[in-house]
Parts: sequence; C-alpha cells; structure tokens
Amino acid sequence: MIKSLFDQDIRPELLRLIKFSQKELTAAVAWFTDQSVFSALNKAIGRGVKLRLLTQDDEINSKAPFDLGDLAKKGAQIWSWNPTLLGTMHHKFLVVDGQIVMVGSYNWTNYAASRNRENANFFEGPEAPVKDYLEVFDEMCQQARIHPQSPGVSGIFYSDTKAKLRVQIRKIEAEISELEAEKTEVQGVIERFTLQVQQRLGYLILKRSEIETELAKRRAELTKKRSDQEKYAEKKEEFEEQFASHEKYKNKKIATLSEDEEISIKKMHREAVMIIHPDRFFDQPEMEAKANEMTAKLNEGYKNNDIEAVRQIWQSIKDGTIFGTDVSKIDDIKKLEGILQTLKLKQSLLTQELNLLKQEEFYNIGLESSIWEDYLSKTAAQVLANIDALEKEIFNMLKKEP
Repeated sequence: MIKSLFDQDIRPELLRLIKFSQKELTAAVAWFTDQSVFSALNKAIGRGVKLRLLTQDDEINSKAPFDLGDLAKKGAQIWSWNPTLLGTMHHKFLVVDGQIVMVGSYNWTNYAASRNRENANFFEGPEAPVKDYLEVFDEMCQQARIHPQSPGVSGIFYSDTKAKLRVQIRKIEAEISELEAEKTEVQGVIERFTLQVQQRLGYLILKRSEIETELAKRRAELTKKRSDQEKYAEKKEEFEEQFASHEKYKNKKIATLSEDEEISIKKMHREAVMIIHPDRFFDQPEMEAKANEMTAKLNEGYKNNDIEAVRQIWQSIKDGTIFGTDVSKIDDIKKLEGILQTLKLKQSLLTQELNLLKQEEFYNIGLESSIWEDYLSKTAAQVLANIDALEKEIFNMLKKEP
C-alpha cells in the first residue's frame, strides 16, 4: 500500500506511527528540532521500542530545544553525521517495525510541520522498500559518529584514541580545504582587479617605471656612488617585472559571469578542493602529484571565471576519478599524531597567508566594483602627475650636465 500526504497533514501521521510502533524505529533525518516528535520518541523508548536515529551535526540541530543524549541514556542508538567531512546527509526517512517506510521532503522541524510545503510517501506491505532503506542506514552509520552514551554499536567513538585522531585529521583536512578554497577566491578577486588596473593603466604605469629607471641610471652615472648604482639596479628590476606584468595582462580576458554562474562556480570549486586537496595523499606520491596538478588547473580556472574548465574538473572528481587517503587504515598512533601536527602547522601558516592577502589594497577595492572607476580615475591622474614630475627632473638634470 502506498499513500501520500502533504504539508500540515504529515506530522499527525508521523506521530501516530511512532505512538503505535511496537518493535523498532529506524530514522535518518537531516534536521530534527520538533519537540512533539522528540516526546513521542521518548515515550516509545519507554515502552521498549528500539530507536536508531541518524541526524546531521550542524547549527540547525544544535539549536533544538532538547538533547538527543537523553534518548541515548535510555538505550537509543544515536548517530550524528558530519557534513563538512562527508557531504550533506539530506535523507528524511523512517522505517517502522520493519514493515512501514515513510520517505519524502519532510524534516522533523516546526517549520516543516507548520509553514513549509512538504510531501511524504508511506509504503506498507510486501512491496515496501524496507530492506533498501535499512541497508542505506547501516552504511551511513559506519561513517557517522555514535553518541558516547549509546549502547555498543559500530561508528566513530570519541573515547577511542585512534578514532579521535582520525576524526581530528578529517576535520582539519576539511578546514584546510576550506582555507585553500577561500584563498583561491581572494586571489581571484585580486587577479580580476589587477586585470582592470593593468588594462586601463598598465601603459602609464610602465612608462612611469621606465622614466624612474632612466632617472636612476643617469644619477648613478653622474654620482658614481654605490648606493645610486644599487638603486638603479632595483629600478631596472622593477621595470622588467612591470613589463612582464603588462605583457601578461594586456590581452588577457576574464569572463563575466551571471550571479547564478558565480554561485555555481564557487560551489563546484569548493567541493572539488575538498576532495582533491594534495594533503589528503600524503602517503601516495603519484596521487599527490596528480592532485597538485588538478588543483592548479582548478584554481586557475576559478581565478579566470572559466566555469566550463571548473565544471569539467569537478565532474571528473564527482565521477570518482580521484580518491583520498583512508586514515581509518592507519593504526600507528604516532603516525596519526605526526599527520595531525603537520596538518595543524599547515593550517596555521595558511591562515596567516590568507589574512595577509585580505589586507592587500587590491583585494579590498576588488570587492567593491562600485568604486573601481573612481579608483582608476584618481590613480591615472596620480600616475600622470608622477610622470610629469619625473620628466621635469630629468630635464633639469640634463641642463646641469656639461
């Protein structure tokens, strides 16, 4: 038998199923904050019904008006799913007594019960996909964290030293990937604004640098001082760098993306970085090299707003082209501790680097496209004034020469 319910008709049926359950309730629900459902589960446990529950470990669930640990203390098996490490757990299903399956869009929240437009389908009888949903549940529980007060079942126990280290490693790997993704985004902002500056003002800036170099050269020839000769060498090097930068940017183009495309490329970039970050392949040199290569291409595509290049890399990763190191297979505590300390150091250095990038003038101006024109106009006027002053200085120097 199959029946479908919608919107405000769903919660009463959910509560009825829990109330009349006899043996076991197995549920995977992304978000659970509904006090009435919690109370119904609490009563079911009191009647001797076995409860197995998996929810997502995130800010929404942390604000629930109850503690799932209270259910664990009474014998419920409670797991939490880390979306940062494992991706979003978006399931909403309940299996009742191995006979009924409830599945749909319905989270166990007050919003779902009273405000949202929701659906739920109920399967009962021989055709109910009980086995399929129980298998999915069991598979997810092998990756999730078991509540420390739950009875002895499989999962990640924080009381286990090795498991603690593995969880910390996964967590810091995810945080490093987030930092790397954010760093690339910041560099992208700087790159796009640098392109604007170089294409609008690059010739003027190059001309100013050329005149500064010529002036330093004449001064060094005139005074013969070592300090002036060193200054000339510095100005010459600066001019060569400016020339290379001008050549790099003068014909370069960065695509303009729509708001939806910007959201899409950012999402794909972040997801891809999480999976292929080179630090995840510390014990696989060939994979690490491949990850470095793919990460470089990914970051270059992101900086250039090349959404198709980013999508191709993202899709190949999602299709299973490359996988991470499984720290669950490492049993040496010293090795796990060493990996963790190395990652912590990298995280610290990366955080410092990111903070420095965020302090750069081009990043802060690049964030506000509304002020670009004013900045470029004022900078052009300033560079022209600099050029005029430098030319006058050279002219006066020539007049003094014999």
